[in-house]
Amino acid sequence: MPRRSKQWYIDNNKPLPETFERKTYNWYVQRGLTPPEGLKVPKVIKDTIGNLVSLPSAPRVEVNETEDQIQSRIKTRFDVFETLVDDVINGDIRGLIVSGPPGMGKSFPVEAKLNDVEMSRIVKGHASAKGLYELLYQYKEEGAIVVMDDADSIFGDERALNLLKSALDTTEERVLSWVTSEEKLGEDSVPTSFVFEGSIIFITNLDFDGMIARGNRIAKHLEAIISRTHYIDLMMKSQRDCLVRIKQVVKESKMLHYLNAAERKEVIQFIEDHAPKLREVSLRTALKIGSLRKSNGNWFDVAKITCCKN
Repeated sequence: MPRRSKQWYIDNNKPLPETFERKTYNWYVQRGLTPPEGLKVPKVIKDTIGNLVSLPSAPRVEVNETEDQIQSRIKTRFDVFETLVDDVINGDIRGLIVSGPPGMGKSFPVEAKLNDVEMSRIVKGHASAKGLYELLYQYKEEGAIVVMDDADSIFGDERALNLLKSALDTTEERVLSWVTSEEKLGEDSVPTSFVFEGSIIFITNLDFDGMIARGNRIAKHLEAIISRTHYIDLMMKSQRDCLVRIKQVVKESKMLHYLNAAERKEVIQFIEDHAPKLREVSLRTALKIGSLRKSNGNWFDVAKITCCKN
């Protein structure tokens, strides 16, 4: 059989054999594998809308860790995370950063606990330095809480980073100022200087520790922000960690309550069996497949086509 080129597979719409795939550092990390020594470790990349995205660091847990040990480790960190959210609400701490992979339930504990907090605001998506300044002014009072949920674009703006450092400072009086002729404040009612007494929670996919260790260009800023806040890494560094977390949530929560126990088990089994090809190993994927299992008699094939890479 003649050797077929990469272009042949592309022209005939055939899946590329693994031998044609360029195995970069990220290729190994995305599959929960430890990259071989000698591969270049990438720094922060940008996604399609310009937000900064850091690649997760290599797994830092023991290879021989049992599933029960992984579950206990992750559960302990989520318990600590929820305790720290309570501390923010109670005014005991000013800043909290929680880091973990997308779609693994970081936002839910914060949103649930803030339902009863009148002076709170959750910001998702893009945020500029000017928008951040005006937002912090609106929620400057003691007891107010601003949540930045995957609004990682602010970490690419040095002005926003400096505002955050001022807002999270450990000094008794935290003064924020906006003194620039380049961008005027949007409303006359927003002063060029004010005292900020609120609190800030960051929910991010960025691995601050990894970025600092790799000497990222904003490493010094991240170190300064961490020194002013409580930082918790949820420690889901491999595909196996994420699979354990998904099983844990499906078992202990009402996420797939519309399925019986056998059907939930089928959903989990599908995710485990197809994990290497899934577009995303996350709770969002479990919800997608769960809804297909409930409503579609041909759910298995539909899930393979829509949730897996060809």
